[in-house]
Amino acid sequence: MDEEAEHQGPPQPILIQGSAKLPVEESVPVQNDDTASLQSVTSTADGLGSAIERYETLDGQTDPGRALSYIAVVFLLGGPILAFTGLEGSMDLEEAFNTCCGGIIIGLVLALIASAQTSAYQKEVRLAYDTVKAEANVRTPPANQSHVLLAVLLILIGFMVWVLVPELFGIGIIMIAGGVAVASLGNAKNNKKSREQVLTQAKLEFERQRGR
Repeated sequence: MDEEAEHQGPPQPILIQGSAKLPVEESVPVQNDDTASLQSVTSTADGLGSAIERYETLDGQTDPGRALSYIAVVFLLGGPILAFTGLEGSMDLEEAFNTCCGGIIIGLVLALIASAQTSAYQKEVRLAYDTVKAEANVRTPPANQSHVLLAVLLILIGFMVWVLVPELFGIGIIMIAGGVAVASLGNAKNNKKSREQVLTQAKLEFERQRGR
């Protein structure tokens, strides 16, 4: 034990250098709340402005299926008309049948294509409209449903005339078709008015956000 103590020697003193520096954590700049709020408002306003611009662009375009639907109606009506008028001339029964069926088949195919194009276009417009509502946080105003009552009355009366008075069969069909037309036109009018009101409120909200 004495020999080991002699080899180790006395305990050495610990020197502390005065020039030693302790590590200092790097300071991280803290973003001001006002700056963050301003960036958030600017981002929201930009999103709403882009949504409004996209909706107005799509809504201003012509329905791509409209022209094709007119052509489809021409074939649907033109085939049977040519067939019936041809029977009175040089066209035999087989040629008239082929003309009538050919016009109807071509018209139906064109109508399906036009319907698909119109459906895709309306879907884009509807998605753009829903985006405007979501960005502006605007609800759809209640629609006027007075046309529904008129349409139902026309359809019911037309159906009763059709069934109870066979001599007025044509008038009943016209009344039923009128009821369907009233319902369709009324819904289209309500949708257009509702979208115009939502778009106006969205533009006001956009101006308010930009003015912050």
